[in-house]
Amino acid sequence: MTGSEEEGERRSGDEERAGGVELAQEIERSLPGLGEALSLVGKGTAATAFKFFDSPESLKDGKESDSMLGLPEERSGKMKDEFARTPVIPYAPEHAWVKVSSSLALSGGLAVEPDGAVSGSSGAQRVLELTEYRRFDEPPEPEAAMAVVFAGPRFAARAADVLALGPGEAVSMNHGRELSAKLVIRWSDILTAEIGRLATLLSKLDSEADEPADRDGTTSGEDSDPDDATESDDELASPLGVRSRLSLHASFSARIEDAFELVFVRPDSESALRGIVRRSAGEKTRARVSPRITASLIEDEGLDEATENLVEGLLGASPSWLRTLISAGKAGSLNEIERALLKGILGRFGIETDLDVARLLRTVEERLDALTERARKLLAAAANTRVAAALEFEYSRIESEEVVFEAALTTPADADSESPPTADPSTNSEWTAFEELHSALVRGKLEEAAEHRLATVRRFLDQKSFRVERSWGASLSIGPFDFGGTELTRVREVSRTDRSGGLGEYSFSGMRSYRGKWARDRFSWKATLSVRSPTSNERKRGRTALVSSLYLLMERKEPSLSVEELLSCLDTAACWGILDADAVRLQAARLVDLVEGADEVDLSLHFRLGKHALPAALPLLAQAPDTALAAALAEAMPWHPLHPERHWPSIRRQLYADLWRHYLEAGGSDDARPLAGLAAAHLRRVGLRSLADFEGEAAEPRSGSFVDLVRLNPKTRERWRKLRRGAAALSLQLRHDTSDDLHFTEAFTSLSAVVSQSHHLRALGVLVRHLIAPDRKAWKDVRRTLRVGYRRDGKRTVENITQ
Repeated sequence: MTGSEEEGERRSGDEERAGGVELAQEIERSLPGLGEALSLVGKGTAATAFKFFDSPESLKDGKESDSMLGLPEERSGKMKDEFARTPVIPYAPEHAWVKVSSSLALSGGLAVEPDGAVSGSSGAQRVLELTEYRRFDEPPEPEAAMAVVFAGPRFAARAADVLALGPGEAVSMNHGRELSAKLVIRWSDILTAEIGRLATLLSKLDSEADEPADRDGTTSGEDSDPDDATESDDELASPLGVRSRLSLHASFSARIEDAFELVFVRPDSESALRGIVRRSAGEKTRARVSPRITASLIEDEGLDEATENLVEGLLGASPSWLRTLISAGKAGSLNEIERALLKGILGRFGIETDLDVARLLRTVEERLDALTERARKLLAAAANTRVAAALEFEYSRIESEEVVFEAALTTPADADSESPPTADPSTNSEWTAFEELHSALVRGKLEEAAEHRLATVRRFLDQKSFRVERSWGASLSIGPFDFGGTELTRVREVSRTDRSGGLGEYSFSGMRSYRGKWARDRFSWKATLSVRSPTSNERKRGRTALVSSLYLLMERKEPSLSVEELLSCLDTAACWGILDADAVRLQAARLVDLVEGADEVDLSLHFRLGKHALPAALPLLAQAPDTALAAALAEAMPWHPLHPERHWPSIRRQLYADLWRHYLEAGGSDDARPLAGLAAAHLRRVGLRSLADFEGEAAEPRSGSFVDLVRLNPKTRERWRKLRRGAAALSLQLRHDTSDDLHFTEAFTSLSAVVSQSHHLRALGVLVRHLIAPDRKAWKDVRRTLRVGYRRDGKRTVENITQ
């Protein structure tokens, strides 16, 4: 940097830590003269940290354990994930260790923050860390240990230092880099509009004679100056208004990072020297857009005036004038016009006019005070109520690749070489060979290292992972009540290749869900597809095919549960084969008593096809005819409290299957009028007039009716065609015996197309039940559960009803 650069803060010092010491030096520089909107910063940090391990407690740094040194039981356990970091050096109480870490970090960044709504930043970072673990036969004094390390430091980049490692010692080198960029858009505007005289929004007395008169007997509209009238209107304009805030928040970020870690370790006296390499690279992208509008009444010390205006609109007379009139009446000085106006107001209040004057005026005053107080409370409550509407879209994508290489290294000493490690390489072939192997590991040439004669490969794994998450939703908030929903799709795919000749592994997880809220009630549904390679134990038992499952869930959570809501959930349980008709009757009576008066009630229905059921169901789903689908859509129609014919799945199946079959096979317009007429005519033919009238409303279809379900799902035909294609593709993929060339994302996207609406999810469970129930083995592998949870007297209770 030039002489015009301004040096920022410099910090240097020793910081005592539990069991160690850290020395750090930090330099930060920024460029001046770029203006307030642009800043460029560079930063460098160098640090050396000493950590002492002389007890099992010292292995913990807060909640994290040391990555290299650990207790024997932490090393001997079976690793669930070959990529997981587990300690390599076993801790022994008769020894002590010193860990020395030296790091250098360089970073730079450019930030742009203009006065407008857009800001952005970019940055880069490079990190280098060198670590050494030195073992001592007995715990040394910290100063003595540091002196030993400083006298002969060891580095992973030097082959001689690697060969000098004793039992329980290690050296490592870790370097990485990161590039990032971010763009943020924030915009908002506040619009304020006065309500004006609320009286103009309400009814007024039409008759000029009914207008309040001045004390001289003239009406307010006579002989008035236009300027005076304008001024009067301005004075009466209410400061109580509506404040609307429009806002938009959008952000986009991207990050590219890679890391390389090299470890040389001799775990104990009986173990060979090991070389371990971890190499990773990843890309992360995220975008988020959220427009929002909020509106609320604002109070600018105008609540009293707004109350006056509201009461005036209700009475057709100014409250202040009316109070003056009451005072005049008490004094006995009312004229004829005022008496007539007062009589009209008495009628608005519903006060009998045959009362004596004193009692009449007292009653009017009491009613006026009560009306004013009520109007004030209503306006105050409205002023504190905020209405907000928002849309939100979010997308994230993460791709990463990680390589783990581990090999036992044959050293010159292991090969009985008579030459010391420091001998001339030209006269020591084993030393030369080890230097070649060491150089290949330092440079990350893993294929070359794997083929070297001094390396015995223990692990050589390559893992690629891919994750995409996408969500969108809309919400509306009115005070404490929330309405809206969010649809979320998440896909994660991981493939692992064993370059040392072992079997590859694969896993896929796809989830599509919807979460909704209505006032204080919460409801959700989702479908999750999981596919993985068989475990080693499953392979030993002869399984080579992929293991798969499909999980359907419907759930609702409410502060309290009504009988109708409970019966609706039990109806879904009957549709999915969790309960039969007799069990529904018994459970309904029992659960009504159980949750009556309970708080935080949640009901969930679970439908899981296991590794036998899903492969059996997929070919049947792929070839399911429209008649089977129509029957499932009919049976899955929602339970309706006013129509007994809609209470039982089997009856709905009989009544509506032909209607759904006609709809699926017609392939024509989804116009409500002919469909409503068709449904009404069909139901009248079977003598169900009330249900026919319910279904016959075409202009405004009733909630849960045949036409309403068609309107909510205009792509019903297309989505079920996609489900068939997805089931066929998934069935074909599951027949693979290896993890090569597996891609389930497209099949899952097609299969989950029907999850966007609860009626279709219910129908999917019904269809699967009818297709595979004849196969007793497959149907037994479908786990169905009704879960009821509630809180009573502060105690949480959960009950499962499982088939």
